[in-house]
Amino acid sequence: MGKAKPRGNPAKITDFRWKRGQSGNPKGRPRKESLTDILRDVLAERIPKAQDPRQSQLAYALIRNFVLEAIRTKDTAMFAEIFNRTDGKVKDRIVVGGDDGAPIQVERVDPKQFTDEELAAYEKLIRKAMAPRSDD
Repeated sequence: MGKAKPRGNPAKITDFRWKRGQSGNPKGRPRKESLTDILRDVLAERIPKAQDPRQSQLAYALIRNFVLEAIRTKDTAMFAEIFNRTDGKVKDRIVVGGDDGAPIQVERVDPKQFTDEELAAYEKLIRKAMAPRSDD
């Protein structure tokens, strides 16, 4: 295939071409307001006829109702969420070690040097490790 013939009159369009290094959309796509910002704005709104002026924000009313609902229904998942939000989530502690508490030793082995019994035991171990578990 030959070289494509330029379209239009080059003398008329050269003034409108992008200059080297110039962007065709310098400000970029306009960004939408994030849901987090909208939620903050809504929760910061004031309740017109609030009994307690310190708790006149919608956020206070929402959280108060959430806590009262957790107490009323005795919902342990709600309580856990409340405590996780106030005190921070409790970190799970995982201890990795051998049977006697010593660090796990990792050795590189050459399966070509296994005896038939060792190879069978190794294959059994691999199959057990690859089998799907019921708690997944």
